[in-house]
Amino acid sequence: MIGNSEIKTFNFHISPFDIAPLEEVEKFEAEEERLQVLHKIKMSEIPECYQEGFDSFKVTNEGQKILLDDVKTAFYFWKQTRYVNLILVGSNGIGKTKLCCAFLMESLKDTKEEYGITCHFSIRYKLFSDVLEEYEKARSFTSEVSQAEIIKHYSEIDILVLDEVGMNTSDKAKELFYR
Repeated sequence: MIGNSEIKTFNFHISPFDIAPLEEVEKFEAEEERLQVLHKIKMSEIPECYQEGFDSFKVTNEGQKILLDDVKTAFYFWKQTRYVNLILVGSNGIGKTKLCCAFLMESLKDTKEEYGITCHFSIRYKLFSDVLEEYEKARSFTSEVSQAEIIKHYSEIDILVLDEVGMNTSDKAKELFYR
């Protein structure tokens, strides 16, 4: 206060959105969305050779057609409920991994509201043996994380694909998983 009068100051912040043409803003937002999706793909650990959607799956026999239809049905159910458990069992080379990864990639087209913010679903692709190895390492006294923290981490992922369940794992590890 100076004398009997107050001095008021106002700070104005002008963002690029205040003066940029609408089409420039839309381009910027589209690029920001594209970069977010690329980051999600990187963090998901989906192998690069499987970073495609359902349209890239080539059906060469009736078994693959049924498999594709089943996974698409599960995806449709997930879109409606945001909940689905999907277990694919079959011989090598029929496309189980490719379709599970396609499920993950397709899910990136959807968003969810979290604390009033629109965001993508958290997705993760992991080999079952890698998750078991993390879990077993957490038993060590020198581990920085506990087994409970490992379980909590994986249980908080919106869509988790565990691939090669039962492959290259001991009977003890399988028993631990199914318990």
